Amino acid sequence: MKSKATLAAGITLLLAGIIAAYLTTRDPKAGSGQSSTPAPTSGADAQKPGSGEDAKPAQGSASRTRNRDEMKHKDLVEKYGESRTKLAAAVSGNVVAVLEDVIDIGEKALTGPQNGPFGSRNGLRMALGGVGNQLNLTEEQQAKATAAYQAFQRRELDKSKAAIGKLKQDPSSLMRLMLASDASSKGDITDEEYQQLQTDSAKDLTGIVNPLEEKNFRGGKPLRDEAFVSELKATLDPTQAQTLDAELAKQAAEPAPNPNEGNISTIPKMGLEKLDQTITSVRKMTVGFKSLIEGMGGLQDLRPPAEPDKGGE
Repeated sequence: MKSKATLAAGITLLLAGIIAAYLTTRDPKAGSGQSSTPAPTSGADAQKPGSGEDAKPAQGSASRTRNRDEMKHKDLVEKYGESRTKLAAAVSGNVVAVLEDVIDIGEKALTGPQNGPFGSRNGLRMALGGVGNQLNLTEEQQAKATAAYQAFQRRELDKSKAAIGKLKQDPSSLMRLMLASDASSKGDITDEEYQQLQTDSAKDLTGIVNPLEEKNFRGGKPLRDEAFVSELKATLDPTQAQTLDAELAKQAAEPAPNPNEGNISTIPKMGLEKLDQTITSVRKMTVGFKSLIEGMGGLQDLRPPAEPDKGGE
C-alpha cells in the first residue's frame, strides 16, 4: 500500500503541474487576432462561409430555433451580429460545462477519503499555506480543522452551484463579456470601455470563477471565512491561537484584494475563436481529472488481505 500511496501522490503532483503549467504559460496575447484554426466546438460552425447574417436557415425547426435565439439575445445580435452572438452562446455553454465539471470534482473530493490524494486534509494544507506549518497541529487538531474545512468547502460548493444554475438559465452577461473581449482584442472598442464592461459584468457574474485562473483551484481562501476561522480557533491552544492571529493581522494589513479577484470577469482578453479553443482544452482536462479521481477511488479498495492472527507468534 505504501507504493500505491506514493504512486497516487506522484500522479497528483504531476497532474497539478501540467494544469498549472498550461494555465500560467499560455499567452493571452495570442488571442488578440482571429484564429486561423477552426474552433473545435460546434460553436465554430457559426463562422463557416454561408452561416452568417446573410445565410438562409433551413426550414422547419431550425428556423424556429433561430427566431427564438434572435429574440432572446436581440440586443447582442444588433450590436455584434448573429454569427458572433451564436458563437458566444456556444462558448458560454462550454464554460458552464467546465464549471459543472469543477463542481463534480469538488463533490468527489469532499466525499472521498480525507487522507486521500484529493482529500480535504491535503486541501486544508494547501489553503492554509505557511501558517499551517507554523501551527503544527496535533492529529486530533488536524481532524477537527479538516472537519471545519469540509464545512467551508460545502458552503462554497453550494454557492457555486446556485451561481452556475443562474448562469445556465441566462448566459447573457457572460456572452456580453465575451463579445466585448472579442471586440476589444480586435481594437473595435477601447481598453477603457472593456474594463468598464468587465466591472459591470462582475456584478452579474458573482460566484462564477474564472476557469482559466489556476489560483482558483488551490483549496480556496478559508482564512477569509469567519465561520471557518472561528471553528479553527476553537481547536487551538493559546500559543497556536496567537500564531493564527498574527497571520490574520498580517493579511489584514496588506492592500485589500480586488473584490472581483478570481471572478470570470477577469478572464484574459482574447478573440472568441481562441477562447473557444482554450475552454475546450480546459474541458478535456476537467473530464480527464474526473476520470482520474474515480480511478484513484477504485485503488482505495485494492488493499492486501489482512494477515490472520498467529496467536502471538
